[in-house]
Amino acid sequence: MDAPAGQLLIGPCPSDDDILAYLPGELSGPMADSIAAHLATCPICQSRVSTLRQRLSDGPPADRPTEAAPVADEPSGSDRQTV
Repeated sequence: MDAPAGQLLIGPCPSDDDILAYLPGELSGPMADSIAAHLATCPICQSRVSTLRQRLSDGPPADRPTEAAPVADEPSGSDRQTV
């Protein structure tokens, strides 16, 4: 990938997995430094970070099943009355 005029890219673009580990501060040392330096100079990766942050804040995708709520018509074991 070529740098836009007047900008110098530092290293190859990090993977989404690396960015996802970097965002919450799970990375440290040279890897975190390398990603931070790259993000400071790469508008494409800056856009990727914005997209990834948005996806993280939106929660799980709608097509993912969630735990089903108990059926209201049938009492659970603790709600049954004994005679």
